[in-house]
Amino acid sequence: MQKVMLIGNLGRDPEVKYSQQGTAIAQFSVATTERWKDKEGKLREHTEWFSLKAFGRRAEIIVTFLALLELLRRRLASARQAGPMAPIMIYRAVESLEEQPARAIEEGQAIS
Repeated sequence: MQKVMLIGNLGRDPEVKYSQQGTAIAQFSVATTERWKDKEGKLREHTEWFSLKAFGRRAEIIVTFLALLELLRRRLASARQAGPMAPIMIYRAVESLEEQPARAIEEGQAIS
């Protein structure tokens, strides 16, 4: 199995549907942006959109995790008005949530 890590912005809230067999299917999009300077020193930018699907338990975890991130983003938005903040790094999120969803969040393994 090959893994790809996409670091970007969530395009829209994930949609969850269930197959006839009851398997969860989550659909969502992520935008990644590359920035660089061209030969003339002009700042250039290119955004690439990825349409993603997740299945089964992983789909349910992703939807839950992204909902928690959205809640966190809203809470931090008001705090940022008070002054600059360091970026929030998300790591080991899906793996931690798959192993022990509630405990991973309580212990801060998914968000640091």
